This record gives sequence, C-alpha cells and structure tokens, in this order.
Amino acid sequence: HLTTYNASLPSTAQTNPLPQIQTFLDALSVRKSVFCDEIKAVPMEHHVDADDGRSVHWCAYASVEDGKEGEMIPVGTIRLIPWPHYEKHPEPGSHFEVPAQLWTTPARSAEEIFFVAPPEFPGEGEKDKATEMHDGVEAYIKLGRLCVLKEYRGRGVANRLIETACAWARGNVEFCSGGKDGEEGWKGLVLVHAQVGARGTWERGGFEVDEGLEGWMEAGIEHLGMWRRVVVGE
Repeated sequence: HLTTYNASLPSTAQTNPLPQIQTFLDALSVRKSVFCDEIKAVPMEHHVDADDGRSVHWCAYASVEDGKEGEMIPVGTIRLIPWPHYEKHPEPGSHFEVPAQLWTTPARSAEEIFFVAPPEFPGEGEKDKATEMHDGVEAYIKLGRLCVLKEYRGRGVANRLIETACAWARGNVEFCSGGKDGEEGWKGLVLVHAQVGARGTWERGGFEVDEGLEGWMEAGIEHLGMWRRVVVGE
C-alpha cells in the first residue's frame, strides 16, 4: 500500500492515495505540523522512516468548527513499533543530531524508505545493554511519534492515544512479538524514547523513567527512556 508514497509531497497531496493508508497520511499531517513546522527537528522529507512501514498508527480526530456536518480533522497521533528493533538502547550522553546537509538532501523513494530489510532478531546469547528496568533480552514494543496539535493540547488527547495503543497491543501479542512465541515472545513490556518536556505526559500514561536509560540528545532535544508493562491478553 505504500508503493505510491512520495516523500517529496505533503501527505495531503499524495497521488492516488489508497484508503488502507489514509490513517497513516493523516498521522503524517499531524507529525509535520508538530515535529517539522513547530519544533523544526527534521525536514518532513526525511522524517518518515523504515519503522513507519511496519508500525501500527492511530489518529485522534476532532470536528471542524463551522465546517460541514461530520467533517473531521486529524489532531493527534501515535505509532507502535513491534519487536525486534533496528537500534539498541542509546548510551547516556549520546548525541544523534540531524546533519546540516539533510535539509537540502533530496527525498528518498518509497522503496528506499519502506522496502528495506527488517531488523534482525537477537542471536543466541546476544544481548542489548541492560538498564535499570530492562535485562537487555526481553522483547519489547516501542510507542513513539506521539504528538498533538497545539490548539488541542490539554484535553486528554495524548493520554487517549497512549491507552488506545496499549489496549490494542494487549490483544495483538503475535504482531507485537514480530511472529515469535513462547519465551521469545512479547510479554507486555513497552518502551518510549520520551522528550524531557513530555515526561509528564508519559507518566500520566503509566510510564516510569529508567535511570539507566536517560540523558541523550536527538535533534537537539534531550530524551530519556521510560517503561510500562501491560497485562497481555486482556
């Protein structure tokens, strides 16, 4: 469904958008407004990544004031990335900055963004860095790209998105496990790489700060790792 995606065009100007990806396109419109226009963390052409194609995306919608009856606009979004992951836990003090040339680099094709090799499962005996709240082995999912349009903040939209994603994960263990089962499958552990300024939002969503996974920079913004465990199968 993503073969026609053109990273050079806004999400609202995609040619022949398939209905199966409309939620994703709506999510991108919110992400552009917040991460690219408001925060200016990264150009939209390079904001979309390989995880987007294998994630589940949700949008929150609101009625349009003075609009047609039933007309809705996307105002918030979140994504869920299943196990396994491309990257290991970041080291405290690490810096992941946007290269200056990225702002003038041409957009990649849909094939280059989405149709790449998936992340590999850890090999036997292979471990990530152990932290205060993760042993470096247990499977976990990641929530991210959580954002809400400025004029809709403070209305509980972010918390509704977090709870919706966690509730969906509880009932979709196979997807969250990346197809693994048994001891190698997902048992309810959820990670977020939270901006320091959004810590309170995630805490209200039941997440706790991992003191062994905090204090790194991404696109000039300090981040920290936070975890929550949900009861699977409910």
